[in-house]
Amino acid sequence: MNLSDIARLLQPLRMAVSNVVARVVLKAIDDTRKMQSVQVAGLTDEVRGDLERFQNYGFTSNPHPGAEAIVLYAGGIREGGVVIVVDDRRYRLKSLAPGEVAMFNDQGAQTIMKADGSIESTSPVKIKATAPECEVVASTKVRLDTPLTEVTGTLHVTGVATFDENVNCAKTVTGTVDVVGGGKSLKTHTHSGVTAGGANTGPPT
Repeated sequence: MNLSDIARLLQPLRMAVSNVVARVVLKAIDDTRKMQSVQVAGLTDEVRGDLERFQNYGFTSNPHPGAEAIVLYAGGIREGGVVIVVDDRRYRLKSLAPGEVAMFNDQGAQTIMKADGSIESTSPVKIKATAPECEVVASTKVRLDTPLTEVTGTLHVTGVATFDENVNCAKTVTGTVDVVGGGKSLKTHTHSGVTAGGANTGPPT
């Protein structure tokens, strides 16, 4: 048996191995199933449909058509296949620092776990957290840099509240201990030069 005979015998195995992995472009995505299903086109315009896309547990995405993917074909048989990874060079975040990790979409929403240990979340529209209870634990400070802060329910402050600007109140201000304005206590302040009146002289004016 010469080398040409060996090459001829190995040709089916070589073809099967070369067909195991393929680089494709997503043409359509069905995200309604328990396992996401995609249609792909190969580099030679070979179209394959109804391929399952495997994703990591706890993470999922619905990519746009035109994204690129890697498909595995068991035994090199092109009738089946599973998509194992999808990326999209049109929207991928670039120039991350070494060690940084990010989640993002094509609309500019992104969360980056920065190299210095901080986490930065950005949205062009809104960031919303919904839960029966939300808790923020900060050992030094919480800072809200915004022209307006709205609280729709009761605000309960257990520490000291300090205001550097005016405080406007549309209803009653109640102090269970005392109210002090301009250094004058409403509870203990006295008036000088006032003649004592009857038992019911009315409130001070």
